[in-house]
Amino acid sequence: MTSAIDTLKGLETAKEEFETGLKDKFASIMEQLLTEHGARYIAFKGYTPYFNDGDPCEHSDEGYMEWNDEIEGKLDSFDWYEPTELADAQALRWNDPKLNELKDRYADICEAINMDIVSDTLQLLYDTNFVVLCGFDEDGKFRMEKEFYNPEY
Repeated sequence: MTSAIDTLKGLETAKEEFETGLKDKFASIMEQLLTEHGARYIAFKGYTPYFNDGDPCEHSDEGYMEWNDEIEGKLDSFDWYEPTELADAQALRWNDPKLNELKDRYADICEAINMDIVSDTLQLLYDTNFVVLCGFDEDGKFRMEKEFYNPEY
């Protein structure tokens, strides 16, 4: 007879297989999304506040295109990240036609990356306090990497 502990160790293997499969599928879908929409990078930030201001300390996350100042400076820590025209869009004035053109071009992908299923998947994979960068490096190879994120309050 197998011990109860050895039997339940099978859950550890199942969990690892599940996480690897989910991570691979998420990466595959992100690569397809970027390819079909002509974008080079998408970033996700997730965190849980750690101070008590009276509000519940609950996890939240959000997906970003490069131009969003919420992740400005955070992507530089990924050694394969090279800014594109989207990153440069931060310097454009709010009423610049080029900025509006970029927002129009990527409106669909911006809405899609903030769907609940994306948030749920990232939380299953990384729990909280993460920045995940999905994109193509200078050789055109798709990469997905995660780093720890410290919400600096």
